[in-house]
Formats: sequence, C-alpha cells, structure tokens
Amino acid sequence: MSISKKFMIRFIRYFLIFYFSVTFIICAFFVYFLFTSEQSFFEEDMQSVDSYSISEYIKFDGDKVKPVKEMVNYVKRHDGVLVVKNKDDEVIYVSEKGFKLRPLNTYRAEEFTTWEMPKGQQVIYLQNTILNEARRKLERNEKDAQSYLDEHNLALFVVERKGITKISGAFDEDVVNNTLFKHKNNDNYQKYFFVSYFKDNKNYYVVQKNPHPADTKAIFAENSYIYDKDFMNVMKNFLIWYAWMNLVVLAAILLLSIFLGNRLAQPLRHFSTWVEQLAKGDYSVLNNEKIYKNGRLRRKYRMYSPIDGAIAKLTGKLSDDKNYQSNMNIQRENWVRGITHDLKTPLSSIYGYAKILNSGMPLEPDEEKKFISIIEDKALYIDQLLKDLNMVYQLKSDGIQFHTEETCLRTYIDAFVSQYGNKGLSYVHKEDATIHIDTSRMDRVLTNIVSNSFTHNVNVEVWISTYTSGSNAIIEISDNGQGIPQEDLTHIFEQFYRGNRTNEHHNGSGLGLSVAKEIVELHDGTIDVVSSVAGTKFLITLLTY
Repeated sequence: MSISKKFMIRFIRYFLIFYFSVTFIICAFFVYFLFTSEQSFFEEDMQSVDSYSISEYIKFDGDKVKPVKEMVNYVKRHDGVLVVKNKDDEVIYVSEKGFKLRPLNTYRAEEFTTWEMPKGQQVIYLQNTILNEARRKLERNEKDAQSYLDEHNLALFVVERKGITKISGAFDEDVVNNTLFKHKNNDNYQKYFFVSYFKDNKNYYVVQKNPHPADTKAIFAENSYIYDKDFMNVMKNFLIWYAWMNLVVLAAILLLSIFLGNRLAQPLRHFSTWVEQLAKGDYSVLNNEKIYKNGRLRRKYRMYSPIDGAIAKLTGKLSDDKNYQSNMNIQRENWVRGITHDLKTPLSSIYGYAKILNSGMPLEPDEEKKFISIIEDKALYIDQLLKDLNMVYQLKSDGIQFHTEETCLRTYIDAFVSQYGNKGLSYVHKEDATIHIDTSRMDRVLTNIVSNSFTHNVNVEVWISTYTSGSNAIIEISDNGQGIPQEDLTHIFEQFYRGNRTNEHHNGSGLGLSVAKEIVELHDGTIDVVSSVAGTKFLITLLTY
C-alpha cells in the first residue's frame, strides 16, 4: 500500500472518530432534552393544581412572596392575577399593580381558585380578569362595556339555533363556531379563551383570542408527558439537516483526505525513494522538482525541512564513508602489496645468507660475521612488522590492557634514551613533571617516532625535549632530516599509509604512527606534527598530576 493511501486512511480514521464522537454528544444532548422536556403543571388548568404543588412554586420569606418564574409567566400569559394574603387576611402580594381584590363572594366560583399554605397564608388566583371584567360590564349594561371589549380586542357572540352569531369583534364566526366548544376548561390548549353568561333568555359568549395556543403543538406520550410539536418539528428538521450535513461532511472528508494524502504524502514518497536509493548504495542527492525549488524545499513542504536536512546529512556522511572506505581499500591493497614485498625481501635475504652459511662454503670471518649481522637485522625488521600488526589488532579489538602508573617524566625520558642506544638520539631540554602512563606502551610510541627519523634519513640527529604548559606535559621529538612531504603530512597517522617514497629500502609498514596516535589518545593526550625541509617535529601532550 502506498504512503498516500496509508496517510489518507489514517486521516479518515482519526477524523471520523473525532467527528462521530462530537455527533454522539450532540445527539445525546438533544435526546436527553427531548425526554426530559415534560410540561409543567402550569400548562394545565390552575384549578387542578393542589396546595403541595403550589407551595413548590411560591416561596415565602416572612411577609415577602417570591413566585417562581414559571408561575409569573403563566399568570401573565392568561391575563390572570395572583394574590397572596397572610394569616391576618392582609394582602402581601399582587401580581398586577393597581389591582384591588374584592371580597371573594362577589366573584363567580369558576373565576378564582384558592390554596391554603402551611403557615396560614392564602394564595388566590383569579382567572382571566379581562374576560370576567368584560362579562360583568355586559351583565350590568355598563356604558363603557363596548369600549372595554374594543380596547382589549374581545368579541361578543350570542347562541342561536344555527350556531353562534357575532355581535361585535373581529373574529371569524365560522372559526370560532368550530373551535369554541372543543375546549371548555380554560387552559392553554385552545385557540380562544371565553366566558359565558345568561341574559334576556339568551346565552352569550365573550371571546378572547389566545396569543399562544398550545393545543396545536401538544403531543401526549404514553407516559402522559407532554411535548411541543414545534420542538418536534425543529428536531425533525434538525435531523434531516444533520443527515445531509453528515453526507456532505463525509464527502468533504473523503475529498480532503485524498487531497492531503497526495499532497502531504508526496514528500514522504520522495524521502522513502531517497532512503531506498541509499540502501542500494547510491549516495547521490535525490532531486525532485515537485519537492524542491532552487535547491530548497518548496514553501508548502517546509514542515519537512528537519527530515530533508537529516537525510541530506546522512547521504553526505554515507558518501564520505564510501569514499573513505574506498580510499582505505586502496591503501590496504597497497599496504598488503608493500607488506608482502617487505616480508619477501628480508626473508629472501635471510634465506639466501642462511643457505650460504649452511652450504659449507669457506668464508672469511668478516664475511661470515657480515652475513649473520644481515640475517639478524632482517629478522628484527620482520619482528617489528609483526608487532605492529599485533598492536593494531589489539587496539581495534580493545584487547590491549593499559597499566598506568605515576611516572617522573625526566627520569622516564633519560631511561628511554639510554635504552635506545643510538648516538644520534639525545635528551636536550630536561624539565620535570609527574604523569600517569603505561611506560611499555609509551616506549612503543617514542620508538616508532624515533625509528622513523633514523630509517628515513641519513646522518640525522634526533633530540627529545620536555616542557610543561599549565596542567600539560609536552614531549617534543625533533630531527634535522629532510622532512615529510606536505602531501603526506596530513595522512601520516592513517593506518596503512606508507607515503610516496616507495623506492626506499625500508619504507615501513604504514602502521607505526597510527599505533602511536591511538596509544597517546588512550592516555587522554594528543599528538601533532610539523615538518619542513629543515626537519620534523612531533609534539606529544599529556596531562600532569
């Protein structure tokens, strides 16, 4: 499966998890709201409410009365009046300013409802005061009755055989006639509120339009919960809209994932191809015009700059390592050929002179001594070569053990010069210091350097000097030889490097100075070299204690 497809599938997966999690929370909220939206008793007739329920909606704090918001809204919506008296029959609360309560025996029974509270207070709810006031005015033939009807947008109907006939008002006779008798409980589930009275052997109805009829919106569930039709329609429309939105969102997700999968995965495909190229041994920088512009990542792909930089760095490192390995292989091949030659030449001499000595041929004492000296010299050369090879193996395999000890630098150099036994070697500047070294390993370092001076130069003198600089001790080994060519100077500490003077008799193994460098570094020191036609100088820096 391609990277873009993997990216696209993963993007879709995580986005859908997030999207449907949010969807579930939203739907759960609406379902909870739907099934907990039971209508309060205030949507019913107040006359059916008991004292316990009323006490839950009217709070008393001494003589202060605090009806809950639902009750206040119900009273306003039904043009009623809420009155509360204390136990001394004093009015302590009226919902409508300026309203004066008459004695209850002057109201009709259907006009009011009362409840007695636990501490003796009395709650009185007067039904639609506008309708009832209009009825009283009409019954008493008050002059302002008609103006009162007009002022409050009320209609007056009379009952006749064919139905009801409008006397005044703007309501349609047919509509009122069809709906008036569907609800006669004066609750909020009807289109009209009305009161009736009998006068002159006729029944009259005073009708008021309900501004917020609930009957067209009410749904009764089996558990007697009442739900709002408008709310259900809103829910229905929401679900339809939400279904379409889901389809649109899913389509958008698919298109977006395809787009992002191709766009954002394109650099990943490039880097994947690049890494595969590296795995095949091709260490060239992979150029892609879709990814790069003027040698840099395009702006839209700048987020991948760290990855690009890391792979480019890796490519450079692998390329350098490949070149280094190639050079090392060439040097190793040259070294093997040189070692073979170096072993073959002394072995041939040893074999030839040994055969002469063993042949019984009469020889002069001086000749015999000369042949034996040559055999000894060649044997020592082979032994040194084998020691260098063994030392390289031990250093590379961590098989060499160091046994450092506190050493007096001046005493150590004096002993080394005396032991080396070459008149051309001298200790010229003697400064004392205390160092921790493995003397046998450091002997190898000094021997390799000093031997090179004598091997590669004729009539050379070698001087050793010691100095201190701060917390460092410096061993300086210098000679007055012909110097090291500049093209060889930067490579002399590399393994197997033998230089360009291949025509010399003792060209060396190419291991001595690399062994010396590793031994010094294992002593936490450094070794440096400077050379010119006037001679060569090696500087070994070690810590003092």
